[in-house]
Amino acid sequence: MTSSCPSPEPPVDGIHPFHLEDEQIRALALYSLDYKYTGAPKEPRERQGLGLDYRARMMVVPAENFEPLINKLKEIYTEP
Repeated sequence: MTSSCPSPEPPVDGIHPFHLEDEQIRALALYSLDYKYTGAPKEPRERQGLGLDYRARMMVVPAENFEPLINKLKEIYTEP
């Protein structure tokens, strides 16, 4: 899957989205919450962890924003 979306600026809070579509979801979310895991293992990290802190983001998207979100994701991530 390719993206026609430009590379985003580094986030002010230092939390980088794990999935490219996170920023599109956040734009249509009613609420968004970022948090660190309190029980994440310190070592050894998985290969994919790249030494990053374990964090999570929870987003609540209202039902009326779901179809516009899907359309936006199709627009951005559908190959030409």
